[in-house]
Parts: sequence; structure tokens; C-alpha cells
Amino acid sequence: MPPLAGGFGKPWLTNGDKDAFGMQIRIKPSWRGLAWGGLALVLAITGCTGLYRSADPPRVTLAGIRVLDLSLFEQRYLLALRIQNPNRFELPIEGMKYMLELNGSEFAHGVNNQQITIPALGEEVLQVSVVTDLLSTLEQLRRWEGKTPSQKLDYRLRGKIEVANLAFALPFEYSGAISLQGLPGNRSSPTPD
Repeated sequence: MPPLAGGFGKPWLTNGDKDAFGMQIRIKPSWRGLAWGGLALVLAITGCTGLYRSADPPRVTLAGIRVLDLSLFEQRYLLALRIQNPNRFELPIEGMKYMLELNGSEFAHGVNNQQITIPALGEEVLQVSVVTDLLSTLEQLRRWEGKTPSQKLDYRLRGKIEVANLAFALPFEYSGAISLQGLPGNRSSPTPD
């Protein structure tokens, strides 16, 4: 190859080239260049997730419950979940897993892949379904036996919310009480406090 302007040889060397003595040249990557490239990659990957890392977990409360379907082996209920975002940025929710306990024992569970964006410092109500089996339902009916409509039923709602572009889920947990006035034989529907 003819020399470049200014009398320099090749514009760059590549692996496999030979030096003036016929020895094969091996080019080692610059550790400084690799370090800067690695740092740039780490910053690019964690840049968006760093925003959520300092996120306060959303508050998820039970806003309502109603029966969807009753069969011998399983029962389905529709829960209205109020999701409140205490952060200064919106939460683009891609899905969630949740479990409902009544009187200290697991009653129903569910998953949901409905996408919803909770505005910054805002809230949304999301309708989700839960499933329970005959054994859990019978256990709860046995516990309710003898209670008066003025009594309350303790519940705990817990789970995880999957947020877009976030490697980990945001957990939530909330406890409250449900009025027994909405149970069969009473005129109103059950409402959480």
C-alpha cells in the first residue's frame, strides 16, 4: 500500500497484519475504551430504572367486590382495586399478581395483564377478577356463621405490580375490613371500609 500523505503507512492496523520482520501483529483492545464503553452501557440500561428505584410503592386498596360466577369447584369474584400513585412520575402498569386474605387465611388469588398508566400523584380504579375454590369458600362461610351484619370481616390485599421498563415488581399490601351487611340475606352489597 502506498504511504498516505505526510509519509505515514497504513491508516490503521488490524489483527493478522505483519510487521517489518514478518511477525503477526496482535492488537489488544484498549482497557480504557472498554471501561468507558461498559460504563456507557450500564448508564443506558439503568438510566430509566434508576427513576423507579427510588419510587414509593403504589397504594392499592379494595374499592368493591361482587360475585361473577359460582360453580361447584370454583368461584370467581370481581374486585375493584383503587391504585394510588404517590410519586411525581406516572406508573405505566403492565400487569399485576394479587391475593386476598379474609380473617387471616388465603381466600382468593388472581393475575391481570391489563395495561394502565397511573398519572403522577393520581389514582385509577382497576377491575380485576379473583378465583377461589370450594374449600376456601366453605372455610370462610364457616367463619362467618353466627356473625351479625353489624360486624366486620378483616381482609388483607397483597401482591406485586409489574411496571414497564422495570426489572423488578413493586410490592403492595393493604389491610382493612368489610361490612357483613352485603352478605346473602342482607339488602346492601358488601363494601370495604
